[in-house]
Amino acid sequence: MTNKPFYRLLLLGSVMFLTSMCALAALPTTWWVNGNGYTGLLVYTLNPQTQRISGTLLGTPVEGYLVGRHLVLHRHPAGNTQLWEGWILDRTLGSAIPSYSGDFIIAGTISVNGDQVYPWFGIEQGKNAGFTMGQPPSGAPGGLTGQAQVVAGTLHGLRWEMPCQVKGATCNAAVPRPVKSTILGGDPNRTYQVTLRFRGVVEQQSYAGGQQDGLWYTGGRSADGNYNIYKLEITSPPQTYFLNAGRAGIRRCWLIDYTRTITVRGGATVILSADAQDGRLIGNVDDQGRPIVVPGVPPAPQPYNGQFIQMDVIEVK
Repeated sequence: MTNKPFYRLLLLGSVMFLTSMCALAALPTTWWVNGNGYTGLLVYTLNPQTQRISGTLLGTPVEGYLVGRHLVLHRHPAGNTQLWEGWILDRTLGSAIPSYSGDFIIAGTISVNGDQVYPWFGIEQGKNAGFTMGQPPSGAPGGLTGQAQVVAGTLHGLRWEMPCQVKGATCNAAVPRPVKSTILGGDPNRTYQVTLRFRGVVEQQSYAGGQQDGLWYTGGRSADGNYNIYKLEITSPPQTYFLNAGRAGIRRCWLIDYTRTITVRGGATVILSADAQDGRLIGNVDDQGRPIVVPGVPPAPQPYNGQFIQMDVIEVK
């Protein structure tokens, strides 16, 4: 005899499961995020069967899970352990703000080393949720659309960071050899011209064997064994760029702000690396001994404790 209530329950359960999977699949997977002032992209893929996710957050690999609207991410930048926890909201959940447009947003907290707690939020990439004050400015992470987002969205907002252990005119590097990598999107059968803007605070280094264009150096190698190296590598077509070309031995830092265009193939790997060769770096001071603030780049209006470069995508052709 057929057990109709059982089959009805089974059918109901199947419908609920499929509805849940469709709801998860419909949620955005690319976000512009602001984590306590540090901005960039969160890009992830979701396994709907296990609800596990993996991807990159501010250029650093992350793993975690998404259960319903509850998002949990584990991130390990510069030897720290960060737990990013948030809830994805839309007009039906969290719509008390009058200007809210109904776009997806994330709100939550960041726990660092199980101790310090900071706020973070995310806006669906390409949207602004109706927040006139919170919308990413032009040229900042989150401003990419179309081909630029597809090809180079993972580059937007990535940073080289060399923090000081203790603030001073010179200091020991808290992270002497940071490395990040990401994979470009786009068609692997074609190349793209990607225009990048570099802003930050760095000491100069001498390079040889390549071609110099201001602080930008194509090809070659380091010509001094003591001062910091900032390097950008592309796997296809293979090329190496250095970002702080000048004269090693000058004991001060410079504010940098310039744009350059590079050639990349769709699907290429991009590697950002820095090297405090002697384990030390010049602190964030100019020729007058004053700290340098890079306008519009976190942690502005405060100076960064050490050296850094932020890379933003301007255009892709």
